[in-house]
Amino acid sequence: MKPQNPLLVDTGRGFSVFYRKRHLYNTLTPVESVERKVRHIKILPKTVLFIPSPLLFYGIEPLLQNLPDDCLVLAIETDQKLFNLYEKTGTSVPRDSRFHYIGNDIQEALQILRQAGIHHFRRVSMITLTGGYLLNKDEYQRILGVLEAAVKEFWQNRMTEIHMAPLWIRNIFLNMASLTEEHQDRIINGNFTGIEHSRPVLVTGAGESLEESIPQIKRHQHEIALVAVDTAVSALLKSGITPDYIVAVDAQVYNLFDFIGLTKSSIPLFFDLTCYPSIVRNFNGPLYPFLSVFNDNTLITRVRSQFKDLAMLPPLGSVGITAVYIALMMSSGPVIHTGLDFSYILGKSHARGTPFQSSILFDTTRLIPVENIDIFLTRPYRKTEDKRGAMRLSNTILYSYALLMNAYFGKEKRLYDLGTLGLRSAGRIIQEIDEAIGEEGSIPAAGEDASAKRSVTEPGLVKNISFLEEELKKIEELHSGLYRFLAGEVSDREAVKKLLSSMDYLFKHFPDFPPKDEASPDYIKRVLLSAEYFRGILTKSLSITLEDRKKS
Repeated sequence: MKPQNPLLVDTGRGFSVFYRKRHLYNTLTPVESVERKVRHIKILPKTVLFIPSPLLFYGIEPLLQNLPDDCLVLAIETDQKLFNLYEKTGTSVPRDSRFHYIGNDIQEALQILRQAGIHHFRRVSMITLTGGYLLNKDEYQRILGVLEAAVKEFWQNRMTEIHMAPLWIRNIFLNMASLTEEHQDRIINGNFTGIEHSRPVLVTGAGESLEESIPQIKRHQHEIALVAVDTAVSALLKSGITPDYIVAVDAQVYNLFDFIGLTKSSIPLFFDLTCYPSIVRNFNGPLYPFLSVFNDNTLITRVRSQFKDLAMLPPLGSVGITAVYIALMMSSGPVIHTGLDFSYILGKSHARGTPFQSSILFDTTRLIPVENIDIFLTRPYRKTEDKRGAMRLSNTILYSYALLMNAYFGKEKRLYDLGTLGLRSAGRIIQEIDEAIGEEGSIPAAGEDASAKRSVTEPGLVKNISFLEEELKKIEELHSGLYRFLAGEVSDREAVKKLLSSMDYLFKHFPDFPPKDEASPDYIKRVLLSAEYFRGILTKSLSITLEDRKKS
């Protein structure tokens, strides 16, 4: 049977559309009915307005006339037969910089949203003006969900950046100060490829499923390269397993508990330049620095340009996801993960032997039971189905990590999930390590250290002293220029804006960034305070460098 084409039906008061056994407009007053609905719609400022299947664009012009200037309209048609139907009526796509008509291409919609400046918008609203929405309701709901998720994700990341960016930048400067001549023989730059081609890689998180995987890990530990997140290291060591690599990314001080007893360890450490500086400063093994690009500020740009051998990773948030990302970079063979549960039970969020789980047991009394709800439900929780089909307790952060891991690695064919508990994230589920190893590659002799194959002292990052000195000079020049502008000694606002644009990491974390007027006195005063703070950090970083030189 020949597929039906959409038919235009002239009602005398505008065209209706008959398609797939239904009328997509009112059969008597198609134009008036839509415009009457539009007149009763109230759109809040800073809204992304999603219009599914706009068909003949009835109601769009009056909608745009009453639409706040700071809104964006994305009209999307998923049915190719309906996409150009408006041309048969002699009409055209409405011309308005806020209006965009898109085919079945969500990526194009997201690109338009980003180009318009996603930071300008607070919400996404859907308005249905035609019956075309009902023809593909599930797909339009999916598109709405993607748009909502994009705006939500931006503002979640923005809130994290407002809170954390000053700490990340501080840590970058202090970690660079620690990576000087004193550590020169231990710094290994590069993108991690070629470190371990001969063995499959197993990544261990610190979730409860790690406990069930430990017997298998012990049996296969000489056949695999073991990459452990920092929180899992103590649990492995207590089980008689020494990881081949450790991964650390956390910027805050409590991460130090994961390294108790490891200061003299010779295990290689992958660490983010944003991680807590004392971890690196007190570590004794080979160092693999990398940088999570948390935004596109000018400091990140200069670091990328100056240190071309430094691995740049996306901002993955979770140390477990970062470890998987690194494992896939460092090996062309199978990568297995366990302990990345992204869920927990009350009283047990981590595997036995991890510092956090041990601290909970130490604090347990008759009045404070191990299932202390105050600890485990401090974040909004959610019950969701786990990989076994049972209900599992998680929270909004952990659940978002599971989604993020699936977004990055869901289609990765050489990734395997050995964990028996937790949420479904990414990787083919296996019961035994042997299922992933198969016939892949040769197995090196026990005790062979593949990291020794790579030459150290690639000097790129060791040159950071001049980088820190240059950054301090830039801050002092900015401080002087802004102070003179406030004092009235100079009046060139454009020169001030240019000076600010070269040092945007000093203020990009401000809640009101981008400002309406960056050259306003109030804004400049806040930038000066930020400049003074980071000037102090850089001065401290360089003093650490001098102390290290004296020791050496």
